[in-house]
Amino acid sequence: MIRVALICNADGESYSMTHYAESLKDHLLSDEIHIQEIKPTYKGKSRFQKVITKYLLFPFFIRKKVKDYDLIHVVDHSYGYLLRYFSRLQRKKTLITCHDIIPLIDKDNLVNRAKFAHLSFRLWKYSVQSIKLAAYILADSESTKRDCVTSLQLDPGKIFVIPLLLKKEFRNIPESKQALRRRLALPEHLFYMVIIGSNLKRKNVLSALKTLDRLKKINDNIRLIRIGEDFDQGQKEFIANNSLDDFILFKGRLDNQSLLEYFKASDVLLFNSLYEGYGLPILEAYVLEVPVLTSNVSSMPEVAGEGAMLVDPESIDEACEGLISIMKNEDVRINLIGKGKERLKQIEKEHDKLVGIYHKIRNEN
Repeated sequence: MIRVALICNADGESYSMTHYAESLKDHLLSDEIHIQEIKPTYKGKSRFQKVITKYLLFPFFIRKKVKDYDLIHVVDHSYGYLLRYFSRLQRKKTLITCHDIIPLIDKDNLVNRAKFAHLSFRLWKYSVQSIKLAAYILADSESTKRDCVTSLQLDPGKIFVIPLLLKKEFRNIPESKQALRRRLALPEHLFYMVIIGSNLKRKNVLSALKTLDRLKKINDNIRLIRIGEDFDQGQKEFIANNSLDDFILFKGRLDNQSLLEYFKASDVLLFNSLYEGYGLPILEAYVLEVPVLTSNVSSMPEVAGEGAMLVDPESIDEACEGLISIMKNEDVRINLIGKGKERLKQIEKEHDKLVGIYHKIRNEN
């Protein structure tokens, strides 16, 4: 048996990192692998106390806590600083997952968004630069691996690419799309695009709005469902100036069940980001049998495989052409859904390699 110390984010700190840790446990727990989750506690602490806990108190606690484990897996690169507190022996049995290094490439992720943006960026950079001390590194995609090699000068030989998986509880909901449409008061004759996530510049939301504006002039049955962060001022002005209010259904931040329902009720996921470390909504759409139109850059072609329609994220013409094809051609929709299911099976097989990496680290120590 391999005893694994899984170093996780604090409860409520990061939805995506919690999702990742849960998916690891879902797919790895067995008679062969025992996983003990270890995480800091921030409940009831002020922002200052959280920083002290994370960067000063937790490292000393964790160094003692993990000494009897065969392997240490840190699930979030922003906890890479912990490696500086580990002994040489502990580092030799440490694996850390780097999901992306987006703030090095696009500082909009932190600057003007975090309360203490420059301090946050310096702490994040300190953590990410520390991941080189691990025995091995996991990257979610070849795209992220290339970024790590180029921007962090990491040895490509110590980086393994293991794609993300959805938690086992993420399953296609049994209610049909037609029944969902009726219950959610979404008229059957309308064609709904859905966009999900934040309003960071790289998410390319304005381009999605320009695509909607172009399409509504061709077919006024087109609609956009927005799930996640509200539109920024510039986007709101574009909406007003182009009379798009009646073509947009803004749902904001939804609970998981409501998100699944509106997602499945949609006719296509528009995921036209300029840069991603991975692109989990693509896989979520595959599970929910929603066709996907995504970008032909960064990690998205790699994640999508043949299950999505790929376009230049800066080309409104390509986006419109692809969406019209999905909207008008049932064969295209059926083909994309089928290829999406095949891609999910391929990714699940890739994840089996992680057990081999665990054995490799244990055997080397």
